[in-house]
Amino acid sequence: MSYPAPYCIYKKSAAAQFNLIPPKRNDKGRVEREGAVMLEVANSKGDKVYDWSNKLNFAIQINDIIMLFNNVENPERLFHNNEGTTKTLEFKQGEGKFAGTYMMTLKVNDTKITVPLSGGEYTVLTLLLKSSIEKVLGWS
Repeated sequence: MSYPAPYCIYKKSAAAQFNLIPPKRNDKGRVEREGAVMLEVANSKGDKVYDWSNKLNFAIQINDIIMLFNNVENPERLFHNNEGTTKTLEFKQGEGKFAGTYMMTLKVNDTKITVPLSGGEYTVLTLLLKSSIEKVLGWS
């Protein structure tokens, strides 16, 4: 199986990587578990150096993609609660001089990392999420 390249966004304050996780198939080729788009974020430790050892992650699943596309310009906060770990992923539109940009914030329990996104980066992300749907479901 081949794996596509990650979509990476590097900023002065933090970085984000999006990786496609394929679905799990049984020996007959049937999908046993849907795939996801894995988001990993890390704070900056200096100039172009990121603290990946303390990264936060969020598996963007098909229901999350649906929620994002309910209102792509102002999406709802995504929420996961698993075995006592609470995760939220939020995209907030910039205002005033920051109009056309987004702040992507991933919070895991009490730890939060925010990555600013340009309008173009947000557009590419939404296009990649849209094209990932058939892949995470195993339809491709």
